[in-house]
Amino acid sequence: MIEINLEDIKSINDLFYIGMSRKVPELFTEVNEAVNLNLGAGSGFKKINGTIPLDYPDWNAESDKIPYDDNSVDSITALHFLEHIKNVKFVIEEIDRVLKPGGFANIVVPYYNSNLQFSNLDHYSYFNEKTFQRLFTESTYVSTDYKFSLEVGTQFIIGIVERNLCLMTQLVKK
Repeated sequence: MIEINLEDIKSINDLFYIGMSRKVPELFTEVNEAVNLNLGAGSGFKKINGTIPLDYPDWNAESDKIPYDDNSVDSITALHFLEHIKNVKFVIEEIDRVLKPGGFANIVVPYYNSNLQFSNLDHYSYFNEKTFQRLFTESTYVSTDYKFSLEVGTQFIIGIVERNLCLMTQLVKK
């Protein structure tokens, strides 16, 4: 396992390498009272110390609610996970439900037109820089019975080469 200290992350490139790595270094070295979830952590290859992994078979993102109370989670990480989900709107509603106000979700997904997106037959959902904003504001997605409290904090389209572009997004709960 690669080890890295938080103070060693000095650039977006450093964050990109972490997001693209299949062995994620320890980012949270101290576990405190905060509840930090790691969605789609797999069987350990996307483990981040200080986070609680949620993944199949214990949690089915397609149909199961995130097993936490409303407004009880401080942060959520989802690294190369959402593109494998057919019902992304349901997962984002769940992220919105469980995050505390001021909480955030850090999400890394392949960019919609990248080779990284199209080379995996298990990729069901596509993302670009407009995806989350449209989800939160367009009537096609916004139902009368649910109003998002999330907003796009920041986004980057990043990659080492064009064929492997990723979208890095931080969603913040108002």
